Amino acid sequence: MPLDKGVHLKCAHTEGRGAISYAPDGRHIVTCGKDTFVKIFEAEELSAEPRTLEIHDAHAPVTALAMDRKGARVVTGTDAHIASVFSYPSGEGMRMLTRMQSAVRCIALDPKGRIAAVGAEDGAIRMCMVNASGAGASQFVSVKGHTDSVLCLAFDPKGEYLASSSADGTVRIWDIRDDPTTVKTLSVCGRVLPRGSAQQLGVCWHPQGETLAVPKGAGAILLDRGTWEETATFESGGAGKDGHSEDVSTTAFSPNGRYLATAGLDKQVFVWDAACGESLDRHRGDATPCGLCWSPTANTLCFLDDSGQLGIWVVHDSDDGGFSDHDDDETPSATPLRNSRRFLLWNLTGMVLSRDENTYSAIEVEFSDATKHRTMRLTDHYGFSMAALDEAAVLVASRSNHGKTRNPSTVVYRPLASWAPNSDWQVQLEKGEEAVAVAVGHKFALVATSARYLRVYSHTGAPRSLLCHGGPLVALAASRGLAALALLVTLYDLREPARPVRLASELLPLSPGATLDWVGFSEAGALSTVDSAGVAEHHWVVGLTGAQLMCILCKGDDKYPATLPRPVLTALPLAMPLACSEPAEPQLEAQRIAAMVELDEYRLAATEAGLGEEETAEHTMRLVTKIDSLALKLFKTANETERNARALDLALSLQLPKSLHGAPQTCPSPCRLFKP
Repeated sequence: MPLDKGVHLKCAHTEGRGAISYAPDGRHIVTCGKDTFVKIFEAEELSAEPRTLEIHDAHAPVTALAMDRKGARVVTGTDAHIASVFSYPSGEGMRMLTRMQSAVRCIALDPKGRIAAVGAEDGAIRMCMVNASGAGASQFVSVKGHTDSVLCLAFDPKGEYLASSSADGTVRIWDIRDDPTTVKTLSVCGRVLPRGSAQQLGVCWHPQGETLAVPKGAGAILLDRGTWEETATFESGGAGKDGHSEDVSTTAFSPNGRYLATAGLDKQVFVWDAACGESLDRHRGDATPCGLCWSPTANTLCFLDDSGQLGIWVVHDSDDGGFSDHDDDETPSATPLRNSRRFLLWNLTGMVLSRDENTYSAIEVEFSDATKHRTMRLTDHYGFSMAALDEAAVLVASRSNHGKTRNPSTVVYRPLASWAPNSDWQVQLEKGEEAVAVAVGHKFALVATSARYLRVYSHTGAPRSLLCHGGPLVALAASRGLAALALLVTLYDLREPARPVRLASELLPLSPGATLDWVGFSEAGALSTVDSAGVAEHHWVVGLTGAQLMCILCKGDDKYPATLPRPVLTALPLAMPLACSEPAEPQLEAQRIAAMVELDEYRLAATEAGLGEEETAEHTMRLVTKIDSLALKLFKTANETERNARALDLALSLQLPKSLHGAPQTCPSPCRLFKP
């Protein structure tokens, strides 16, 4: 059963330093502590007894822990100088990974889970092959530079750099593509006191590897990848900038990169908007947190403090004063980066694929109907991370500070066909404002930004309108002349982009306890959403046609499809969960209601497109005939069971004269409704 909002505490270990990690499926939390135990907790049943694992040297405090991204292995480190690896969740196959010359203080695994970096109290760092066996199991690469205890290690998501922090007061970034070499040394504090200090100097990478978060004084800073220059600061001061009163000890980015969590020696945990540096929410505890991690699947932040307490913070939604939900604000039907590739978008028109190679990056646009458009390839100079696509244009955008280029947030619009040359256009946002989502409709383009602006452009690049919205954005979608923002849900009429009209603003209808998985417009133009409730398999949604959900069935517990090999679309029939009095009715009633909805959508779309009755008569007649045909079948069933009131109700719903004339013939015996 999901936990209620707020902070839930449970005694996990005895007093002292420990470590914490979420399992990739978000169902379990793994902790270790001074009491020598490694424990596995149920994330949604904190009151349940945890499972305890035995590791090498059961008499030594377990001080460090790391889990690979697949949730297959866990590596631990102890005060007895030993780093061990074992299978998760069974705890079997345990073996010693390496023996350091002093107590192990921190451990990190590279993105592929093949290399473990182990940091020790004497300042030594070793990089070991996790899968090695035999003679290779004892081989390692030493990384030397720190003069005091190594406090934290973090591999960047691309596996090119390793960040380390030390009690000598420095943070080092190592290039590990060949022999480990220091590319940046940053002094962030004075010498950290040995043994007993709660200062962890916990660094963390943005999920896309664009920046590195580093504690510095009573705040945290972001370092730009490549230049390693400071690009942002998270600290108290000014409106909306409440912050720590003592030094920050550790940091953690949310999986979508929108939020940064910091824990300090003041026993507080803050959550910040990563784009603008605004403090969004905080929790004040009774002890200093020594470990932070976000749930990969839920709107939850977990921490372990130095009193041994495990805390699960089920965070607040934006409408009650806290920060917004955990759903990613990028375009629906986007995937995270894997093997240097990701889908920025896949809809019924086509797909936009991003490829990040060692020497260059590129965008590929492929179309569902190859007879209309050829595959388009764009060189990516900006690190595009979001896209929109329709029959007229492709729109891509990037955040700022990507790689060594230090470009501002950039938006590029490329029409698929134009009568005039130089019809594509580009916009760069001001420093401090980031594009967070994009969408395209009929002769307009939308850019939602971190400043809570919705920027409306014409298809030629002229600014048409600037709207403000009242909360952090979850998703953005557009179709024809309409746009939808998932805040609550706000629907705009943009047929005249210079004069947007707000059509509706309503609470988003999600199933209880569910999160938003997809929002968009159906092929007929109906605003639609898909949430996470009641799904045994992960369906990655591409779009909706009249009666089918177009999606990709993901493998196992994976929520996203792989880019290679190219996944295959699956069409799943849509059905309404009706409850009917007769066993034969639900399927027929569901088909009839679906056809009625489709007819309404078609009529609205035809009116919006300015089509007359002659142009829509054929399709309208086909849908009306289908609706009457289903009503006649239900009418027949009602007569057979002698439910005359029900039969009359169905007869009155018939729209075509031929249906009314044919109704008596559906009855096996004379019907009372048609007696003279």
